[in-house]
Amino acid sequence: MISLPVPEQKDALAHGIFRHFDARAKGAQDKHGIPKEYRLIEDMDGAIAEAAYCKFRGIPWEKRINTDPHAPDVGDNTQIRSTRWPDGRLRLQKDDLDHQDFVLVRQRVCFDVVGYIRCWRGKEVASEEMHRDGHSALYVPTKYLKDFPEQDELF
Repeated sequence: MISLPVPEQKDALAHGIFRHFDARAKGAQDKHGIPKEYRLIEDMDGAIAEAAYCKFRGIPWEKRINTDPHAPDVGDNTQIRSTRWPDGRLRLQKDDLDHQDFVLVRQRVCFDVVGYIRCWRGKEVASEEMHRDGHSALYVPTKYLKDFPEQDELF
């Protein structure tokens, strides 16, 4: 578990808001089936999850603004996914890049950086679920997520 002091949370949330509007202005596409009214919240949640992950790993948070959904969130190869559900699973999309590592961060008062998995392996063990809006996603049970190796090995 990792906690972010209030100033770090404010910084991450402010960056999520900035990222949301800047990416839209640059032509970023809407995310997979996320209703329009929740997209800003998703961007804010994503930013704070990235900040928590970077603090957990002891690396600087670069505060990237990506219009390419496949561009890594952290380092050269790492995507951060988050959930507010205490038992939430890692959500992958069919078009996620197989060579990337995906990290699950559960957001609560403290942040639980659960583990990671290489995308191709996640797709092998995931179950596909359809949502009410007609979009589907792949969900990876947390038992398949690996603990983190030493810092330099993941990047």
